[in-house]
Amino acid sequence: MQGSNWAKFLGQPVALWGVGYYLSVFAVAMAGSMGALVEKRWPSVVLVALNGWGVIFSGYLTWLEVVKIDAICRYCVGSAAGVVVLFVLSWLDLRAQAAAPASSD
Repeated sequence: MQGSNWAKFLGQPVALWGVGYYLSVFAVAMAGSMGALVEKRWPSVVLVALNGWGVIFSGYLTWLEVVKIDAICRYCVGSAAGVVVLFVLSWLDLRAQAAAPASSD
């Protein structure tokens, strides 16, 4: 599959995009859990946006696997499941923050 026509997105390997995505999620999650950002809402909003995009992109890649490539990658399925879990967790966190007393962003 890495040798297929679908192995690149915007000229870069799909795996590189995945690494960038996971590093971005990790960086925002870590930043949002430290110091003055703990009480801020924007890191949670950014995580929901990043993970929402991750769900959309993973859905696209899964569609490619099934329809165009006609092969399923178990690592890709695992990654897609992980992205969905990250999205749900980030959405629940944002929702919990919305229910808590407001802080200035």
